[in-house]
Amino acid sequence: MSSAVILAETLKALDATPPALAWNAERAERLQALEALLNANCPGGQPFDLYQVKPNPVWEAVAPRIEAAVREASETIVEPGVVAIWQLYGSGMLVKSGNQLLGFDVIPMPRFFGWDEPEGLTQRVADVLDALFITHRHEDHCDMALIEACTRKGIPVFLPDSVAETLPASPHLHPMTDEKQVSVGDAEVTGRQDFHVWRETMNDPQLIYYEVNLANGFTLIFGGDVDYTRGLEYTPGKTVDLLVIPWRNPNARFEDGHPEQEGATADAVQIAIDRVHPRALLHNHYGELDHIYKWGLGASYSMALDLKQRLPTPSEVLFWGEHLRVKARGANG
Repeated sequence: MSSAVILAETLKALDATPPALAWNAERAERLQALEALLNANCPGGQPFDLYQVKPNPVWEAVAPRIEAAVREASETIVEPGVVAIWQLYGSGMLVKSGNQLLGFDVIPMPRFFGWDEPEGLTQRVADVLDALFITHRHEDHCDMALIEACTRKGIPVFLPDSVAETLPASPHLHPMTDEKQVSVGDAEVTGRQDFHVWRETMNDPQLIYYEVNLANGFTLIFGGDVDYTRGLEYTPGKTVDLLVIPWRNPNARFEDGHPEQEGATADAVQIAIDRVHPRALLHNHYGELDHIYKWGLGASYSMALDLKQRLPTPSEVLFWGEHLRVKARGANG
């Protein structure tokens, strides 16, 4: 059986165990199987060689999932008291409350591998968004083609001011700085500046993470690649319903085997939990293909699953195309 066929069967099995904040041993096994498959087949010279094999079996399996998620997010009616979240490629997320659909660090596809884009995918993503929020300029978080498609359509794009100043002027580009507050439809959003993971300089690159307060009372913090052990904050008096934090470890102090190591990944995440007291966590940016190919770090789903078991705060990790519904505080059912 070819690796591509095994990938298709693995994803089919994963889809039979949909995401949930509660622990699911069967789903965990399938995520670990997916991790092993990607780690073994994505590096150079292997069956999925991300830069050399075209058409690429990984993208042929993932692209329809991305397209389906975008379509589903657009068409889904989200019941009162619920927030629905769709995981796109990398860190990209679509968040829907009521009829409002917000995008965070959305890139329609990983362009750095030179793969073909499904016809009109970038425009289709832009067409469903009410607003796009970008945390920083790295190409796995910031897609210039999507920014252009959004501004051309009149969709507001919120992004660090250092990124905005490099782009053609547009009334639909909204530069964000530390503690800047904006309103988007029924959502109130605060941007805060903080350190990127594994950086010792605040503006390397400039990173803005977002606190999003939705009309149904739900509060979300989307971190992008924020080092959540440093200055993570939230508005006093608010309750954070969902904290979205990046993969692996935020800095050397929590990296296994590093000379500066002082603790484990769970210790790092606990710092974030103690800072903002979230009702739930979403472990984001797992499976990033370029991390597997260039850095040999692996898809790391096992790390997220270990955190899910180890920490008392309910959590989940999503594969591309999956979605999760989270109830707002006080919602019935």
